[in-house]
Amino acid sequence: MKMLSVISPMDLALVDPRIGKDVENRAWKNASGLQGQARRLIGQRLAIHASKKYDGRYAGMIRRLTGIDLPKDHTSPGCIVGVVTVADFTDWSSSRWFVDDGEQLALSVRDPIRLPEPIACVGGLGFREVPTAEFNWLKDQLLFQGVML
Repeated sequence: MKMLSVISPMDLALVDPRIGKDVENRAWKNASGLQGQARRLIGQRLAIHASKKYDGRYAGMIRRLTGIDLPKDHTSPGCIVGVVTVADFTDWSSSRWFVDDGEQLALSVRDPIRLPEPIACVGGLGFREVPTAEFNWLKDQLLFQGVML
């Protein structure tokens, strides 16, 4: 299973159904390799990893759009926080979460699931494979919620 690191608190916005962030914006216009990987993931589950960086501007955006506050002490830096299903990868989206600045591409997601217990894991740029031990723990948490991989 692949994972994608996302700056906090946008990681939680993707996996928390109450927030409903259905697009992850990526400046990959000139990154054909990453674009190809994203397209190959359509229809598959993707683990969402919280990067160690927190951006208060994103917290403000989430608060304005949803009324939900996600302060830094509610995040889990360096952990897999949930999974989504990749629905599409396009150069535009009608989602309120899409940043239409001419540079962003839209990784559209659905079926968010937040893990009850975040899983510590090393992240990084682009798509990465979830290590075996962390994948097994992830699979167990999803099975406990009635979700099969």
